[in-house]
Order: sequence, then structure tokens, then C-alpha cells
Amino acid sequence: MKLADISIRTPNKFLLQFNEGGAIWSMTALYLSCLGKYEAGSFKKVTIEISDNADRENQMEEMLNVIKISRVFDFSLYYDGNKFERKKMILDVLQQGLLYIENSKKWDENALKAAYECCLTKKLEHTWIRENKYILSPGRDHYGGVYCN
Repeated sequence: MKLADISIRTPNKFLLQFNEGGAIWSMTALYLSCLGKYEAGSFKKVTIEISDNADRENQMEEMLNVIKISRVFDFSLYYDGNKFERKKMILDVLQQGLLYIENSKKWDENALKAAYECCLTKKLEHTWIRENKYILSPGRDHYGGVYCN
């Protein structure tokens, strides 16, 4: 089955401040777009649950076509960082979680590493032209497109 979604979840006490500016969604969407069509065994979705609880580190749960892994995350370091550092921390915890699952489920490690490098190459900015197409103006002298950031 191809991996269709990646999400990062936090305990409720961190949720409000953590997803400021859509940073979590932006990084998971960027990673998924860099990953492309990735064969993930019987799973369509990966959920990475981050908290400050070290007791649950690397615990995995499988639910139908979803696999969830728990990771430890330093929220105070995250709040002290600038925008780029925050995105990098999210990308790092995402990569660590996926590599841990890959090691246990025997997925393709090279594709995960390539997706990580792709995200860094794009400077952690998820930008694209909507539907990858441009529209020709009525006078046929200009092209336009919807640029998403």
C-alpha cells in the first residue's frame, strides 16, 4: 500500500502553541511531496505522537492501515528556536520516527533519506503551483498560476 498521509500529534497541553502558523502541516506535506509514491506495506498513514514522556519512546501501535509511533520531543527548545529551527526540529523528529518504523517493518530506507535531503534542499519551505499548471490570459500574452506557500 502506498503511504498517503503523515501526521504529527501532541498532547493537548502543547497543541495550541505548537502548531503556530501551520508548521506541522507544512513540514509533513513537504516531506510527503518529496517522498512521492512510497510503498509502506499494509499502512496508508503514519502518525508520530510527540511528548515529553520518555517512558513511551519508540512504542508502536498498529491500527488497521495506520501505524503510530511515540517519540520524545523537547518543547522548551522548540519554543526558544526561530522559525527555521522549529521546522528543522519537526523534520528531524519526523525522520527519526519514520526510520525507526522502517527498521522494524523493513521499508525502503534510501527513499526516506532522499526525502529528508529534498526537504533540506528546499530550505524547509513548502511552495508549489496549484495543480502544476499555468493559465493563458485571454489576450494570449501572459501566463498565470496560483502560487501556494
